[in-house]
Amino acid sequence: MKYSYDAVIVGLGPSGSRVFQKLSKMGFNVLGIERNEKLATKPCGEAVPVELPPLLNDVKFDDEIIENTISRATVLDVNGKVKKILDFKEVVGYIINKEALLRRLV
Repeated sequence: MKYSYDAVIVGLGPSGSRVFQKLSKMGFNVLGIERNEKLATKPCGEAVPVELPPLLNDVKFDDEIIENTISRATVLDVNGKVKKILDFKEVVGYIINKEALLRRLV
C-alpha cells in the first residue's frame, strides 16, 4: 500500500498540532506523527499568556481548556524561599488543560 502526503508533521505538541490543524484546514493531506500514545505527556506549556487565545481565534477557550487564571506570581530563590509576590491586579494568563487544547488542534 502506497501513501502520499503533502506534509508530514513530526511531533504533535502545541506547535506541531497547530501546524497540522492549519495545513489540514487549508486542504492539504497531512500526516501527524507523535511518539507518545497520549497527547500532552510532557509537563510544560500549561501556563499561557492572555494574548494566546486571540491568536488561536478558531479554537474555543472554554472551561474544558481554561482551568484557572493567573493574576499573581510568587518568585522563589534557589532554596525555595519566597523572594517576592507579584500582584498584577488583573488576569495576565491562564492555566490550561494542554491535552484538551491539543485534542482541539488535531
